[in-house]
Amino acid sequence: MQVRCRQYFIFHLEGLPASLYIMHDIDDSVVPGSVYLVDVQEKTTVVHAGNDIVLSPTPSSDINDPLNWSRGRKLLQIVCVMIYTSAIGIGTTVLYSILQPISNDTGIPLATLNAGTGYMFLFLGWGALINQPLALTFGKRGIYLISILGNTAICLLTPYIKTEGQWIASKIVQGYLCTPVESLCEVSIADTFFAHERGTYIGIYTLFLFGSNYFAPLIAGFIYDGQGWHWVMYWAAIINFGSLIVLFFFMEE
Repeated sequence: MQVRCRQYFIFHLEGLPASLYIMHDIDDSVVPGSVYLVDVQEKTTVVHAGNDIVLSPTPSSDINDPLNWSRGRKLLQIVCVMIYTSAIGIGTTVLYSILQPISNDTGIPLATLNAGTGYMFLFLGWGALINQPLALTFGKRGIYLISILGNTAICLLTPYIKTEGQWIASKIVQGYLCTPVESLCEVSIADTFFAHERGTYIGIYTLFLFGSNYFAPLIAGFIYDGQGWHWVMYWAAIINFGSLIVLFFFMEE
């Protein structure tokens, strides 16, 4: 069976004459979540971007609507989101290459150290059950700032951890506080950009998210060789605190 799609489906049953082709109109309105991105045939009356591209969602008349922001203002916002993503990514993954030195110094078994990072990623997901509704109800900016401040504190606290219980507890708290990096950044992008623009910025967000996760352990090895594992965490805290200052002054709601 061959299927071709333009404005309708053509089902071509092999061996049958063309007069028996079965044609069905496409009813794309019944597909959940479907939106027009390019309206070549002018099938919709919603606002267009001066050409065939449909603006979805339709922007309001409010000048403070993020969809109506200037290009520079939108780019500043996305830069802040990327700074947050990088800082949290560094703070949560920088210790991957120094687990053995931490174990040697504190006496905490490697199995426990690995379990702690596992709990951290577990709560990176579970924390969204609380943090996401709080952000959408009371504002995203505050949640971002609390998150990066908490990550700074955990990075500063890590060199002083001496017991298995302290390690596990710190990773659980860190995972909960850093939840927005996994769930809220996408919402900020969707609030600021139209549907036809989001793919680019979600791709950039993904690059910074995974890039920081790979970059941090690599650099941590060099810092450990030169300054010891304690300074690996101190530098992570410095980066997070610097990012906090930038977000405090430049990130909008």
